[in-house]
Amino acid sequence: MYLERRRRRWYALHDIPKSAQAALGSRRFVQSLETEDRKIAERRAAVFAVKWRGAIEQARTNNGDHIERDARSWHKALQDAPEQEREVIRSLIADEAQGMVDGAASRAGYVEVTEPGYDELPVHQDAERFFDIATGKLVRFDAHLEEYLATLGNERKTVDMK
Repeated sequence: MYLERRRRRWYALHDIPKSAQAALGSRRFVQSLETEDRKIAERRAAVFAVKWRGAIEQARTNNGDHIERDARSWHKALQDAPEQEREVIRSLIADEAQGMVDGAASRAGYVEVTEPGYDELPVHQDAERFFDIATGKLVRFDAHLEEYLATLGNERKTVDMK
């Protein structure tokens, strides 16, 4: 992490390692420290350093959760698509979820969906989670936290407490 002065204000910057860039969706963290004093900026930057290192570590360890990563990719495609194409994308998402179930059932030796035990396969929960994340029905708790905190008209300490 390093500090950079831009237009008389200090900014904290932290380059994200290539292994975590895809998960975090960026090459670098940048945050204004809202001060012109370097010593104050250094103290404020320490907080962001801890937060960003934690985010990088989490991104590295969560790379194994391909379901959420794939679902977020589909969700972004769904959001970016024009209204007339969204139904087609929803259909593709449903097909992808069904493909997950079919593949796992095939590997487990199931031929027919009517066979006993087919409905109890754990992949059904994964496919449902994938579908819900991809269509926006399931959202991470902290997905909109920063936006909410930005709307609060309180002092920084009060916002941190909330």
